[in-house]
Amino acid sequence: DYTLSGPVTVSKAITIDGTSAKYTITGSNNSNVFNITSGGVVLKNLTIDSSGTGIAVNSTGDSLTVSDCVISSSERGINFKTTATSGASLTVQNTQVTNPDAETTYGVDYGADNRGIAINDVSAGQVPLSGCTVTGFKYGINAVISTDVCPTGPRDANGTVYNITNTTVLGWAALNITSADSTFNVTNCTFTGVNKFGSGSNDYATINANDVMYAGTSGNNTTVNIYGGTITAISYSTCYQTAVYLDYYGYTDYNFQKNGDSKIQVYAVSSQGYASAFLTQYNTPVDVDEYVSNSGFSDNVTYTTASIPTSS
Repeated sequence: DYTLSGPVTVSKAITIDGTSAKYTITGSNNSNVFNITSGGVVLKNLTIDSSGTGIAVNSTGDSLTVSDCVISSSERGINFKTTATSGASLTVQNTQVTNPDAETTYGVDYGADNRGIAINDVSAGQVPLSGCTVTGFKYGINAVISTDVCPTGPRDANGTVYNITNTTVLGWAALNITSADSTFNVTNCTFTGVNKFGSGSNDYATINANDVMYAGTSGNNTTVNIYGGTITAISYSTCYQTAVYLDYYGYTDYNFQKNGDSKIQVYAVSSQGYASAFLTQYNTPVDVDEYVSNSGFSDNVTYTTASIPTSS
């Protein structure tokens, strides 16, 4: 086990393996534990404890693999950012990412701009996430193309594919998308979004497609394919929490399919009736009823509303 005085910089393609001992590496202050500046790095069988970021990638390299790790972080569990022009990949397998500052009642840390697994500026790339648990962050899995890459027009990811399988995520948003021209294949996952707010512009969604990624222009549509699993929206007050947010323009294509014989389970749980399956902005041009009907929702989804028990 190691307690650091500063980040460990990894500047070449190596594997760091904690073996069955899962050695604990504890960061210092708010610095990164691992600062990775190379592609081809593999981190496995490690326990990473950070008050800042667990694993930070700022690299011209094109790949990182994280396997069988336990990460506790107050800001970013994994922050993957590459300057590779295309083809980058982040692979995360059988890894637990938690925020120790999550509020007890809600299970989320609303007090800071935090992310569990943050994927930044991956163009024409691959992001397979499987067998993971991500809890306690505002944005559990956050996929974004920044304005640094696309200063005008759509935030174009040029066909990046996310394969998210057998993964459990709890946050304000479980999956937060600002990455146009991407495909998200979500298979047998349990996604939960929790909203504690009762004022302000704080309506949110468990799966959230941000309007800004399209800049009002079609042709760079993102597709979200959901195969089985569970999507839950929980609202504790008068701000809406919805299972799925349809972007204002209706450019995000949602498809709901059974996983074998198992329908998708969608739950809306609220103390005051402010949770729902779908939400769009006021005066949206999208006909939600027609859109939902055409995306397989009625045939492949079981939708249930419930109230938060007052004793909990």
